[in-house]
Amino acid sequence: MKQIGVRELKARASEILRSVQENDETYEITQRGKVVARLTPAWCIEGREMLKEYERWSAEHDALVEEIGKLDHDPRNSVEIMRDERS
Repeated sequence: MKQIGVRELKARASEILRSVQENDETYEITQRGKVVARLTPAWCIEGREMLKEYERWSAEHDALVEEIGKLDHDPRNSVEIMRDERS
């Protein structure tokens, strides 16, 4: 990951943004030698958001599976249930 100072970023903003967009580069922005921000391609952020959404969905799924597991179950499989319902 490249580091770039705020002043250099101001001077080369268009070039840096193009590099981020076209080459998927990430820059740490420094101010007085300390990292204060990170400039990263938008798809990285979107990917993280999708992962968080998947993790939320997965937790909901696991909770439902646990709830269903607590229910009394019909020992018949789905084919047997459909057969019985039709007769």
